[in-house]
Amino acid sequence: MKAGLAKAREINRLHTAKMVMECLISGLNELMVEQSGFVDRSTEGFQSLKGLARRLNLSFGLDLMKIREAMMELHKMAIDTVPNAMVVTGPSRPPANLLCLELAAEFSNKLIGSDKKFILDSINKTFPNPGENEGWMSLYTYRMSLDPDTMDNTSTHNEKLS
Repeated sequence: MKAGLAKAREINRLHTAKMVMECLISGLNELMVEQSGFVDRSTEGFQSLKGLARRLNLSFGLDLMKIREAMMELHKMAIDTVPNAMVVTGPSRPPANLLCLELAAEFSNKLIGSDKKFILDSINKTFPNPGENEGWMSLYTYRMSLDPDTMDNTSTHNEKLS
């Protein structure tokens, strides 16, 4: 499996990143079906999926310039998945697949600073007023992975949730 992924990455990093995100989204969708549409962030299934994302992150290497386009596409796929679900849930409730952003957060360390800022600006436009409940924590986790300065805002937000 590892050799196959390495060969795929060698052939085309962009397609490999798309495949990785598509597999993670598919795994999340399977968890949602198994758990009747709601997946708790603390469940063993989701934590395993996050662990897989963390391990897959390592397969892309350390040269951020070589993988820049691939990582931007991976994050774009994750972001594009979420608003589609907002049509179903409504603007005030968190979309069921918001956890997709938490999976993408595992790849944020592979982005260069200007790309992180671009994605963070995009996320802030897509979700200008997220809710105050636990269901939105994946969004705050994702934002924090893109901008360490949001740590202060997130910790303040976490205190509000407590």
